[in-house]
Amino acid sequence: MIDLHLHSQYSEDGEYSPEELVRQCYQKGVRILSITDHNCVRANEEALKAAFFAIYPAFYPIYIEK
Repeated sequence: MIDLHLHSQYSEDGEYSPEELVRQCYQKGVRILSITDHNCVRANEEALKAAFFAIYPAFYPIYIEK
């Protein structure tokens, strides 16, 4: 399963840490994920470290708002 539109606690509409998102995705069978936060990429490094053994992030998108 794939989820390419997640928001972490670093985004205005996110709730969970990058590590928690990775854990939840893994438990639900998501094997490719992308954290797409608003106006920042702070979650990317944390998610990559958490996902190293189980999930391979597809790319590092960012939601840029004016």
